Amino acid sequence: MEEKKQKNKKNKLIGTKKMSVIKIVLILLIIAVVLIIAILAWFTMNQDSDVNDMNASSVDLPFEIQSTGAAPSEYQELFGKMDSGYGLGTRQGETDTYRTGESSQIWWMLDENDQSSYSTGFQPGSSGELNFEIVPKSNGAQKVNCKFGIRTFISTVNAQTDAVESITEINDNYGTINQKNAKQFIDGHLLFFLNKDVDANGHAIYSGLVDSDGIDIDVPAGGMSKEVTIYWKWINTFDQIFLKTSDTYYDYPLIADGNSDDRDKLIEYIRENYEKLFLDIEEETIVSVESIDYDSDHTDTALLNNLNDGYNAADQIIGMNLNYFLIEMTASVCS
Repeated sequence: MEEKKQKNKKNKLIGTKKMSVIKIVLILLIIAVVLIIAILAWFTMNQDSDVNDMNASSVDLPFEIQSTGAAPSEYQELFGKMDSGYGLGTRQGETDTYRTGESSQIWWMLDENDQSSYSTGFQPGSSGELNFEIVPKSNGAQKVNCKFGIRTFISTVNAQTDAVESITEINDNYGTINQKNAKQFIDGHLLFFLNKDVDANGHAIYSGLVDSDGIDIDVPAGGMSKEVTIYWKWINTFDQIFLKTSDTYYDYPLIADGNSDDRDKLIEYIRENYEKLFLDIEEETIVSVESIDYDSDHTDTALLNNLNDGYNAADQIIGMNLNYFLIEMTASVCS
């Protein structure tokens, strides 16, 4: 029995070291391709109802979206190389606060800053927050639905000058198979939450998973703006979803030990979005995800190791095929 325990412990350590090497290689790839870290608000100047996919449609909304921090001029120039334009919203006085006017969307651009930070850069394991306000146009109460996603881009660079010559969005209608797969994977790997706390060990713990239906925000009567903060997380390794605070494994838990509601939501999310999470994992394997025993030493299971491998492989596809990212929010009136 003691020999078996020692063998299991050794296998676990080997698997952990293997995962660490994979992630280090991936980090270097993404740092080389996607040197992005600080989040800045990025609005659209939507003066007409352009049907171009890159422009937010002008609609008659009973509110505006407001945020602080405009994209720097170099990024205005960079995205100006596209066939559709991103621009600043309406500036509020001499402040760095802007409003979207009649636009129903806002983008947060990830700005190049620190090239070496693993804990805060946009890569596996990174996290951040989105801050904005809903500013009503009347004194009546209203309910606003906000959905979150991500847009992905590649660039063409001049081989002699290293200058970016063009920026192109990767979507369902444009891109190679690998680029489209990369977009699909980042769509699945970037998670959004309503709450972020810190546990006794100083690690971030999330709750209130925001699914594809978004969140409904109540704006009270009185005409005052409603401040909103949403937290995003790119899970480093898949098993973070199942880890406990007592586990001494490679990564930290994503959610609190007793948070069965979000764990159940995440399991449902995995089953519904497995093609966005894993490379070369069949649906039959995903069905078994509910059998992972959270109350046992689950980190030794072959199933969880298999899913970790598929998740890490998908991360590598992202790092090798995409250059720029915009986090997108679309707001609408709740029916």
